[in-house]
Amino acid sequence: MAVIVLVGRMASGKTTLKNEILKDSPKIKPIITYTTRPMRGGEEDGVDYHFISNDTFNAMKRRKEFLETTEYNADFGYCQYGSRKEDYYGPGLKVVVLNPFGAKAVREDSKIESRIIWLDPDEEVLMKRALERGDKPEEINRRFITDESDFLKFKYWGIWDIHYTDNSTKRCLKYIKDSLVW
Repeated sequence: MAVIVLVGRMASGKTTLKNEILKDSPKIKPIITYTTRPMRGGEEDGVDYHFISNDTFNAMKRRKEFLETTEYNADFGYCQYGSRKEDYYGPGLKVVVLNPFGAKAVREDSKIESRIIWLDPDEEVLMKRALERGDKPEEINRRFITDESDFLKFKYWGIWDIHYTDNSTKRCLKYIKDSLVW
């Protein structure tokens, strides 16, 4: 089993890149994470995330179903994210979008072969993308502050395989395909 882990700050293109990878290579399967946050426009349950209640999430957490979890106090309220252990195990190549702490949990699991790709475009690009997708300015500000702290830790850990700073998702896909065999 092998997993491509996409990590990056808010609006860095993680989901867009994941979708391009899946479109480009049908043999790669997505790991769909779980969240208690509300759906954004255009998102679909079971495709973008498994949208579940806090009660369901907490029950799964008590049963130790998650490999990793995280929580945030966002402008719309408290929300949790997590990915199930069983989704990582088994044959085939998979792709998942995680935050730095999720990526660290994957890297530390000796049963998972992982390639961690850090998407790190310019801050101006991040701001433009977040506004274009309709994020509220207060939430953008909160995410920038949270990401700054989280990615200082991530940088210190040095657990990524590729640190990609180009602003183009298409060039990143080509770079990944040239760098990783799948």
